[in-house]
Amino acid sequence: MKRNLVLVLLFVFMLSVAGCGGQTPSEKTQEKVKTELVDLVVGTAPGPVSYSLAYMVTQPDEGLNITLRPWKMYDQLLAMITAEQVNLSSTPITNAIMLYNKGFDVQLINISVWGMLYVLSPDDTVQEIADLKGEKIAVAGKGGIHDLVFRHLLIKNGLDPDKDVQILYMDLPEASGKLATSELKFAVLNEPNSSMATLNAKKGGVELHRVLDLQEEWQKVTGQKEARIPQAGFVVVNAKSVDKAVIFDKRVP
Repeated sequence: MKRNLVLVLLFVFMLSVAGCGGQTPSEKTQEKVKTELVDLVVGTAPGPVSYSLAYMVTQPDEGLNITLRPWKMYDQLLAMITAEQVNLSSTPITNAIMLYNKGFDVQLINISVWGMLYVLSPDDTVQEIADLKGEKIAVAGKGGIHDLVFRHLLIKNGLDPDKDVQILYMDLPEASGKLATSELKFAVLNEPNSSMATLNAKKGGVELHRVLDLQEEWQKVTGQKEARIPQAGFVVVNAKSVDKAVIFDKRVP
């Protein structure tokens, strides 16, 4: 597959969705898009990081064949990248870091999901992270972005994640379901899972609250009002083979 077009297409898609810039692409870039149409295979992680791909699929460039390859576990993404089955993929930031550190030729080209993590509970008396001492909290993915961020915030608030609280690792649907039936008191959920859990719980007569916004807690511990948690984005495979001069044209703000 011709990879010098891959990032061009991705940036066209991202800039179109975000509404960044109104300048017309250069004639040189337009000519490349017209003459080097290729098959584009995109790995799609579960969750909001992949939602924007809907625009790319429904309004592709003329003649471009886009194939989506869904994955759920890191090992699946690793296998696809090892076999060069995808040109690019959406992924949590932790996966991108692990792939890079293991020597894979990947490049993180954007962060599209920031700070959408919350502690949900039917107990609305919780005011700060310190109030979680002695509690059981469900968290998705040991060693993943939810786990790392939550553990970091616990430590910064004087709590030992392995002694002062009990972290229960379970997937997001399971955690949401147990919150809705009051089997679980606390869970760290992202969007849209936190909204879905709240709605499902309400149907059963349980009212859930976003007792802690981890984005706000992150800002507190960093001392920066505008600090955001980088959660997920896109990586390009075989990044070294990409002609970056083609990518960074005048449309990039």
